[in-house]
Amino acid sequence: MKRLAKWLNPLAKRLGLYTSYELTPKEFVGVADRRCIASRLRARGYRSPPRVAGIPLSAAKTHPVTGAIHDLTLRKPDPQDHARQYHIHGFRFDSMLAIATHYELRPDLCKLPGETHGDRVARLRTHYRPVWGDDYVRGKTCGKLEEVLRPSSESGEL
Repeated sequence: MKRLAKWLNPLAKRLGLYTSYELTPKEFVGVADRRCIASRLRARGYRSPPRVAGIPLSAAKTHPVTGAIHDLTLRKPDPQDHARQYHIHGFRFDSMLAIATHYELRPDLCKLPGETHGDRVARLRTHYRPVWGDDYVRGKTCGKLEEVLRPSSESGEL
């Protein structure tokens, strides 16, 4: 599915959408052991992206150096702002995952608690056409992510 999303991206761009994009080095915050990473993150409130007809609402993210597509994607809604989420992506190398993260508006198609139809339309429009640095903040974490990362002296390169 991720490869298909990357392959379809040129067509999606012609329609003003996207199915894939390359992350930036600023989004990479560290590395984590691959073993049990998903369960450790789920214990800290991370979940799989929402799905529509079985298809995850998450673009295929590619690594800025290797071009590889992410091996893991999870998100955590912000408990202080239900319209936003922390979105992480893991890229496999050896026994580790290089972890990238960003903070953005949620892509959920349903209305969120306290949201009007107009709010939902604005949230989705902004999610798919964000202002970088305002609507999409590269490298921002929820604080719980750091608990599963290796200390920076062990992190190595992207």
